Amino acid sequence: LVAEHKDINDENQTVHVDELYQAAMVLYKIGNGNKDIKLNGAYFNVTTKRTKRDGTLIEKDLGAYVTGGILVERDAVFKATVYSDEALTTSIRSVESSYDSNLKKQAVTLLTLPDGEYWVKVEGEEETKKYEVSKGTIVLFDQPEDTEVTFTELVAPAGYYIDRKPFIVNVGHDHELERVENYRSNSMIIITNRIPETGCEE
Repeated sequence: LVAEHKDINDENQTVHVDELYQAAMVLYKIGNGNKDIKLNGAYFNVTTKRTKRDGTLIEKDLGAYVTGGILVERDAVFKATVYSDEALTTSIRSVESSYDSNLKKQAVTLLTLPDGEYWVKVEGEEETKKYEVSKGTIVLFDQPEDTEVTFTELVAPAGYYIDRKPFIVNVGHDHELERVENYRSNSMIIITNRIPETGCEE
């Protein structure tokens, strides 16, 4: 960006460039506080909030994500293609949405893909979306500094209680850090074995 000033003392002619440090926000869903137990199948709604230097508040609803997989949601029925490369030359799966009663929307959930990076294009839409698939993980790419990210759990992993308290994290100012990692734990549902009462007395 090149700015030409007629009067360098005139503040009105000064151009401020809002260069923002960006990092990937990574959430790991773990079981019972154990970082070695990473859980797939936890659904989250994700929102972000950031105040620009001019005081403008920017709020975004990023939609729903699932740990360990890909989740795509829309209000109407849709078809989508999953690619293994950003150029969209290698298609690995074509899918059609169905109604998801938890999200109350049309959705596609893929939890069986090998670990790696994927790009998803919805039929009839111009933009593609990048996903990183890894066990028990959600990755949000290119989150600007000073962004507050809120994860609200919608569905717990199978066999675990839902964590109803929203999880709020922030992207700081560490310009050498490319990934900000956070852990969120769920408690396991324990079903006690009970011996049925027969009503017989000895």
